[in-house]
Amino acid sequence: MFNSEQTPTGYSVDQDPWSMIEKSLLKVAATFIAAIIVFSIIITSCKRENEERIPRGFAFGIDVSENNGDIDWAKVAHQKKTNDPIRFVIIRSSMGKNGLDTCYARNYTEAKQQGFIVGTYHYYRPNENSNQQFENFKKVLKLERGDLMPVVDIEVNPKVQSMESMKIGLRNFVNLVEKEYGVKPIIYTKLSMWRDYLQNDFSDCLVWISAYSNYRREDDIVKNANIHQFSDRIRDIPGIPSKYVDGDDCRDLKPLIY
Repeated sequence: MFNSEQTPTGYSVDQDPWSMIEKSLLKVAATFIAAIIVFSIIITSCKRENEERIPRGFAFGIDVSENNGDIDWAKVAHQKKTNDPIRFVIIRSSMGKNGLDTCYARNYTEAKQQGFIVGTYHYYRPNENSNQQFENFKKVLKLERGDLMPVVDIEVNPKVQSMESMKIGLRNFVNLVEKEYGVKPIIYTKLSMWRDYLQNDFSDCLVWISAYSNYRREDDIVKNANIHQFSDRIRDIPGIPSKYVDGDDCRDLKPLIY
């Protein structure tokens, strides 16, 4: 038995069956388009991970820490996975006033044995004393002629002091490195931090800029950077246990050599 609102087919009297079909088709089409977009994003991401080529004539390098596991540097030296051969490696040694990277000494020694140009970086903690951080860096830093200049990694904004105060501490760290080793350290930082806070006060230092994706290569700061960290998704390098490793390129290594 039907009520006054329904027809024998089960549709309410003011509904058009063809309208409902059209709506269903639109939903299917929208789902299909969304799937294509997601697939395109995945393909683009994979290309960024494994297939992005550095500019012609640039040197390709990686940076590593204990977070990448126990690296087999012989396998890394002979790997054919990346489009360009790895020429330089920058290795974390220390963090803040008392943090030490447990893999640093072995990574430094074994990477050099395989013929890589090697550099060392200290992860600078903006809320800790710069003198203590330098002493922590100094006690473990291995630096020989032919290495890359020392690096200080500053990528986090301060929480317990002002940016101006943090910059005073960073300048003190730079000066201590220069006094001890005769060169200013290379500054590693994010594109936004360099642009917004550091470039005017540290223009006397060489700079290593972190800025991912190809379109950022067109930024003037990235173009003029001494090193460009272009990816954190270099994938499945033989000899490196971690799934991903950071990828870097350098227009000219000579000015960076100690």
